Amino acid sequence: MNTGVCGDRAMASMVGVLIYHKTLKDYPFRSMLFLSQFLYSVFGMLDLIFILRWNLALGIPDYLFVVMDEIVSQIVSKIRWIPMIVLTSKLCPLG
Repeated sequence: MNTGVCGDRAMASMVGVLIYHKTLKDYPFRSMLFLSQFLYSVFGMLDLIFILRWNLALGIPDYLFVVMDEIVSQIVSKIRWIPMIVLTSKLCPLG
């Protein structure tokens, strides 16, 4: 089934939200912010791997690597975004 780019992003977003809700919501905010920034920087190196063509040395074809990179980037992006939304909701007064 071909869901297209929007479907892939929506699915990756849901996975990121589920990861946060199931495992990361009880972490302290500072630890969560550090972890999300660390993951963002580590997985940001996937572009470098693709540019240097190391994916081919690992036996991963370009199309598969790009799809995996996009999915991982979307998941990490949501994990990085959710703590900020939680902080914003805690700072806003009720009502």
